[in-house]
Amino acid sequence: DTISFPLLGFGVPFSAYYDMSDLEFVSFFARGSGQISFSMWTQLVLGYPEGENWGHFEQIITLEENWREYRLFASDFLPRPFSVQQADSVTWSDARGFVRGFEFMASSNTQDTVVIWIDNINFTGSRFRQTGEIEPILLR
Repeated sequence: DTISFPLLGFGVPFSAYYDMSDLEFVSFFARGSGQISFSMWTQLVLGYPEGENWGHFEQIITLEENWREYRLFASDFLPRPFSVQQADSVTWSDARGFVRGFEFMASSNTQDTVVIWIDNINFTGSRFRQTGEIEPILLR
């Protein structure tokens, strides 16, 4: 049983890179149906050549009909399956010092209709420090 994710969802880019070495977990309340992926964008993954820079650190959750709090522990973040980052055995510890943002993406299974409601996204851990400036992203 496999799941794949298209470039469909929503993300939040940070205004700078942040050191999230002390991140314990990301929590949020959600409800809906279907599966979604939560991923963290990092400088390490984004630095791979174009076409190979999509293996962001993620966790997949199955939504439930009623509101529920989800806690995604940093120690469980893994590169997307079948990515170059997975093949390279890249870990969250390797990349957590320069985090660029996060995103939610929905399943690409055409038989699924994904309904999602998200509230109260929190990053729990010690203070996060800015570690670098970000070049603007130009959308074409």
